[in-house]
Amino acid sequence: MDKKVPKKNYLILLLLIITTILLTLFLMKTYNNKKKHVSKISFVSEIKANELDTYITESQEAIIYFTKVENEKLENELEEFTKEKNLSDKYVYIDLNIVEDKFYDEFYVKYLKESYNGDFEIIEPSIVIIRNGNLEKYLNNIKNRYQVEKFFLENGVIE
Repeated sequence: MDKKVPKKNYLILLLLIITTILLTLFLMKTYNNKKKHVSKISFVSEIKANELDTYITESQEAIIYFTKVENEKLENELEEFTKEKNLSDKYVYIDLNIVEDKFYDEFYVKYLKESYNGDFEIIEPSIVIIRNGNLEKYLNNIKNRYQVEKFFLENGVIE
């Protein structure tokens, strides 16, 4: 006696296999996207946007490098400059790929305070110097290490 398996069971099995494959592909893509946001900068410490207030409160002078880590040439130049001048503990960076949109407005209001009139904007890559809780100096749209070196010299970060 042969027992005949209904076609419905084959269809259910096929749907289960397809669903498993699609779910696996989706999870793999999600994992790879998150993996892309792993910091590529190793020459200075990274802080998260939610750690910024604490970092600034603990520091008389906070120097923050804002970037989306997309300019490999600039990152290599800054790494060389930072190691050459022994600056790795002088400044930190925030990866703008992983901040929420509200971060910018909150940053401007907190650190520009009453002087914020909507004119200032972080144009990455950018470096800001915050002294005594106020944004004092900034360098937007950095193209090369020489801009950063000049900016640091002008603002007493290096001699």
